[in-house]
Amino acid sequence: MLVEEASERLLQLDKVFIMHPAYRSVMESICFKLEVRKNLSEKPNFFVSGPSGIGKSTLRKHLISKYPIRRNARTIELPIGGKAVCDEIPVIAVSLKGQPTVIAMIRQMLSKIGDPLFKKKEGKEDLEERLFHLLKVCGVRMVIVDEAQLIVDRDGIVRRFEIAEALKDLSERAQVSVCLLGMGRTRVIFEHDSQIARRWDEEIQLQPYDWGAIDEEDANVESRLNFLALLTVYRANMPVPLADEIDVEDRRTAMKFFYVSRGIIGLLKKLILEATEIACRANRSRIDNATLSEAFCRAFIKERRRDGLGNPFSSGWIEQLPPPLPDHSQLLLPSKGRRSSRNDRRRAANGALTKV
Repeated sequence: MLVEEASERLLQLDKVFIMHPAYRSVMESICFKLEVRKNLSEKPNFFVSGPSGIGKSTLRKHLISKYPIRRNARTIELPIGGKAVCDEIPVIAVSLKGQPTVIAMIRQMLSKIGDPLFKKKEGKEDLEERLFHLLKVCGVRMVIVDEAQLIVDRDGIVRRFEIAEALKDLSERAQVSVCLLGMGRTRVIFEHDSQIARRWDEEIQLQPYDWGAIDEEDANVESRLNFLALLTVYRANMPVPLADEIDVEDRRTAMKFFYVSRGIIGLLKKLILEATEIACRANRSRIDNATLSEAFCRAFIKERRRDGLGNPFSSGWIEQLPPPLPDHSQLLLPSKGRRSSRNDRRRAANGALTKV
């Protein structure tokens, strides 16, 4: 098979999206609150948590598409007189990276708005003032911050204290909604500062599918049926079809896919993409059990070593529930004798001042 054809098939599969009930509920809840509270002086803020691959970044994309940019939709009065036309940008999204800073985050936001001067060397205060002005001018209603867990170290210390403060100021002064997307440990931000906690709605958790117990009587019927429906949708959209031996409507076969993915859509997609790539490279017309077994061995090396995940597509596999996912809310114990940093002391002092 030609590389171009294989690439097109993988792209076709990558575009498949299934709006499962829990995801739809989160999406509708955020959109509803944005609309019913749009005229209030204090806008709603959100925190959506979940493990990697659960769909947080996909949620970001769908929120942006729900509120698309309207070109030349706003007319503004210029301070020097006259008028200007600009785009209306209801939602912008940024993603924290590495060891994020306030200035880097603000520059990202300015870039998303389309500010040609977003790289200009300026201090934090000047950048913030320009950001707040442009957010108002462009009619921005919500700022999405992905990978928000990077504000908090794995030991539970809020290392990026200034970012948490900047997000609070953004919500207050610019009167926009701030939606944080991150792993569970992000909630330490709210435990650390009561003022921030007061301004954010209750945490919204995106949960994996649940298979329930192996016995049919003890199964989580609704969640299992939703997972089976997910498999049938993928089967219908696969550019390289599954072999007849892979009947995803069969409970035992479906459980193999659940075992690998542990109910995470991103992990299920990872398996199917790898299997499709292997089939394309080998010019196979069907994805059979051997292809799925090879795909598992290639794509889940970390999970096999870290979690002891077995290969459910091997001949010797015994039907069983998968090992639990790593707890994305779990914090590491701080090292013994670690000296407190300036930020630690500042955090403690601020926490004492803001307690109610």
